[in-house]
Amino acid sequence: MGLEARSFVRSAAGGAAAAPWLPMRDKTYLDRLIAAVSTASTQSASLAADDALTQGNVGQFLAFTVLRMQIVGDDPWLTRWFNACWSTPSAWSALREARHVPIVQGG
Repeated sequence: MGLEARSFVRSAAGGAAAAPWLPMRDKTYLDRLIAAVSTASTQSASLAADDALTQGNVGQFLAFTVLRMQIVGDDPWLTRWFNACWSTPSAWSALREARHVPIVQGG
């Protein structure tokens, strides 16, 4: 069963007990997360053959604008955080997956 098929009353990273101040009462965040991963995968597949893309610049070629606005808005600091911690690593992982390069976790 995928995440989108699950129903829940409250959810937070680490469980509601770990972050009771951040309850998730619906699937909005999960829907955005699923859409972001899907966007990264789809866009990366079309860019996989471009050898000019590197870990440092791949984030510039994938469109995470809508997701960024939904999560961080126009805040410059949060935008830098979003790019450094989400869009660039996600884009790089999606590109490596599209190029059939193994992604080693925890290594």
